[in-house]
Amino acid sequence: MVSPLLRRDWVMVKLNMSLDWRAQRIQSMLDEGRAADAKTALVEELRAGTTRDVQKIAADLLKPATESKGSGRGRPSARFLQHWIEIGEACAELRDRYSNVEHLEAEVSRRFGYSEAHVRKCRRAYEAARSTLVNE
Repeated sequence: MVSPLLRRDWVMVKLNMSLDWRAQRIQSMLDEGRAADAKTALVEELRAGTTRDVQKIAADLLKPATESKGSGRGRPSARFLQHWIEIGEACAELRDRYSNVEHLEAEVSRRFGYSEAHVRKCRRAYEAARSTLVNE
């Protein structure tokens, strides 16, 4: 049996050799929670003319990729509606009093201090949740 150390058919994996000690130092400061120190070091490196890795860290600090708001196209993000149960219950209670849904939403928006669009979304979410519970 041939020793694994003597085998010549092993394939070596190429490593990304763009390891920049300046970028690693700044990134470790950020990981440790020393944002002020990292920003100071980052500014010094940028003024001195730096590598692509340090520039990437600077770009991520200025505008993080995870907090991108997007272009407004595509599926809207699901946001939590404030007080949607209370607003939905108020709409259900006042439904008999108001024949027009727009007047109902205007009254509830005055009560809670939210816009009519917010009240409309809350009412629809409440009705959808209510119909789901009734159908089960």
